[in-house]
Amino acid sequence: MMDASVGKVAIVTGAGRGIGLAIAEQLARDGMAVAVVDVKGHRAERLAEALTAEGAKAIAIEADLTTKSGAGQVVERTLDAFGALHVLVNNVGGPRVEAFLDKDDDAWPVELGLNLHATIHCCRAALPHMVAQRYGRVINIASDAARVGLWGHSIYAAGKGGVMALTKVLAREFAAQNVTINCVSPGLTGTPPVQNRMEAEPEWAREVLDMIPAGRVAVPEEIATAVAFFASEGAGYVNGQTLSVGGGLSL
Repeated sequence: MMDASVGKVAIVTGAGRGIGLAIAEQLARDGMAVAVVDVKGHRAERLAEALTAEGAKAIAIEADLTTKSGAGQVVERTLDAFGALHVLVNNVGGPRVEAFLDKDDDAWPVELGLNLHATIHCCRAALPHMVAQRYGRVINIASDAARVGLWGHSIYAAGKGGVMALTKVLAREFAAQNVTINCVSPGLTGTPPVQNRMEAEPEWAREVLDMIPAGRVAVPEEIATAVAFFASEGAGYVNGQTLSVGGGLSL
């Protein structure tokens, strides 16, 4: 029997590398058409071309999602290309690691813009279309940095904590329209920047691994598997949940 995901259309933000790339690849394997969104256009183009070469439907969109217009552009271009929108994965984000008192005041809005406001903008742009068709899946990517507290991640954690709270509220507001909003909260994940730092700073790597009961970092594909579940038909009655994929870090 054909999987119900086949023929669905998904937007994945921050999809040019790391976790977002793995999510886009997983949803494409599940039969979805994917709008690959990244602030670096060449990264989005590279992945969209690779997915298309493998037989999937994909487009690349370069956009700054910290603005309302950028998020609106992404939704409009996706609808123009595919005629529908069923799944939104708000993955864009990233920390600027430094002590709280060392952070420049001017940097706070930038970090919150990337890690909280971008998710809000994308939800505002996508949800009216999902409500109109009475179907939607929104999956927000948060971080276990907001669940357990990690040194140097103050503003990042504040933003991702906001994403978790936003998930709960929107899940209540849109459940009656058959739109679910859930959240995946990764622990430390072996993206290229993390792998590079672990290799360059072995003492830091040992300290981090000692904090994680599983004794290793996640791989991006493990985060993508959790996202794919929330995007699936089988998760239609799962709503407002935050799933930690952190190897037991937040237990």
